[in-house]
Amino acid sequence: MVLIMTERDVFWKLYKAGFNVVPVNRSKKPLTSWSPRKRIEEGKLRRLLVKAEGIAIVGGPENPFKPVAVLALIDIDNPEALGKYRILRDIVNRTVSWYTGPRCPKCLSKRLEVIEYGKRFKCSSCSTEFGVEEARRGVGALVTIDNDAYEKYFRGTIRGKDVELLVNNYQLIPPSIHPTGVRYEWVRPFDFNSPNYGIHPLTEAEVEALLQELG
Repeated sequence: MVLIMTERDVFWKLYKAGFNVVPVNRSKKPLTSWSPRKRIEEGKLRRLLVKAEGIAIVGGPENPFKPVAVLALIDIDNPEALGKYRILRDIVNRTVSWYTGPRCPKCLSKRLEVIEYGKRFKCSSCSTEFGVEEARRGVGALVTIDNDAYEKYFRGTIRGKDVELLVNNYQLIPPSIHPTGVRYEWVRPFDFNSPNYGIHPLTEAEVEALLQELG
């Protein structure tokens, strides 16, 4: 199932705004080579978008806020993390965010067998069967980090047990479709009428506090 027109519109809005975006297939694989430091040429994107089944946004130095800030992706793998980490929750509630793929409602595993594409699943870890309306969801979010704070605290992607802070990496965004058939959904979409597009700029103090909270 290729992207419909409204999905392509989202893609081009982001590209025209200066974001580094990549078309992907149903397995979340990019349709071409990509770089966190250089965007794909527009003509090539137009040819690839016809075959695309999803949209990915790339974290890193190539973004609308360069050369002042780096774009970072917050990947909340454990749905219960927002209840555990207050600073993380406050940041996510103030920035562009979305629901990602489904998790088992019993054990939170994302290793699922698809019984009915996009509708019913069986957990490979605990054998629980459930519908999409019962599924727990991961959460993705976007923030910017000024270059000084980035150089001080980051050497690339930071991976934790519950949460990852992704730079020089990509993540699917709505209205992409997860390999299970579940559509990514906005919690707080981009605001194209705002100077920062609705993305929260993390201060150095927030970066330090967030990293300490996440351990």
